[in-house]
Parts: sequence; structure tokens; C-alpha cells
Amino acid sequence: MAIDNRDFVLLVIVVAFSVTLFLGLNLFQYNNPPYSAAVMNQNSPAVAATMPGSDRDAHGCRLSAGYTWCEAQSTCLRPFEIPCLNIYTENFPPYNFMDKNGTVSGSATGIVMELMRRLNTSGRIELLNWSTSYGDVLNGQHSILYSAERTPVRENLFKWVGPIGA
Repeated sequence: MAIDNRDFVLLVIVVAFSVTLFLGLNLFQYNNPPYSAAVMNQNSPAVAATMPGSDRDAHGCRLSAGYTWCEAQSTCLRPFEIPCLNIYTENFPPYNFMDKNGTVSGSATGIVMELMRRLNTSGRIELLNWSTSYGDVLNGQHSILYSAERTPVRENLFKWVGPIGA
């Protein structure tokens, strides 16, 4: 029994269609994994909780990737890569002062900026009054205060670097 040309063409078409349908369904299933009924309901709060990459905080930082909001730098950072440093100083020329461009400058500021460059870290330097700066450093983490007089009362409150002058 011989297969004529029309039967052969029909067989090729049926096989090609079956293979295409099989591959297409598998690719669709691979790109669209099944979800529970709660997740498929877009009004459900479970959607945001279960979708990969949806674990962002109010600032948009992806928590599962280790990012947290750094107020000092106004950005999302991974603290184990780049610490979020809050750097405070007061107006104490020539060591630290606000220049005419509105930038914190001075000899001590230059030293702090060079240390940050060498340590491959960053932070925003804020020029505040002494009592505010001192209080924020005593109550905060990842905070730096410069230039401060080293006294016996303050000796054990800080990790000291310096001196920068006499």
C-alpha cells in the first residue's frame, strides 16, 4: 500500500501542527507559571506579597536584595557594600565652614572627604549647630562628628580619629 502525495503532505502538516502546538503550550506554561486563586485575583493583597521583586519599602528600595533607604544620601544602598554615613560638623573656621557656594569646606572637611574617598564610601556632610550634631551622633548609628574637642568626659563616647590640629 503506497502513500500518495496528498496523504504525505497532510501527514507532514498534521505533524508540524502538533509539534508547534506542543512547543507553544510548553513555552506558555514556562513563561506563565500557575498561581493560586488568591494570586490570580488582582485585587487580593496576596498578589504584592507573593510576586518576586515586589518587596519594596516606601522609598522603592528592594529589601530582598539587601537595599535600605539612606536618608543621608537620599538613595537606596546596601549597607554591607556602602555604609550610609551621617556626617555632622559645626561652623568652626578654618576647620569646617560653609563656603560661598553653600558647600561645607575647610581643612578638617578636606581630611574627612579624603578618608571617605580612600575607604570607597560616601555620605552627606551637614553643618549644624553643636548641640544638634552632638545629640544626633550619640543617638544614631553610622554617624560621624568632626571637629570635636577630645575631653576626658567624651573619651569613651566615641571612636576617635586624629588629631587634625593643636
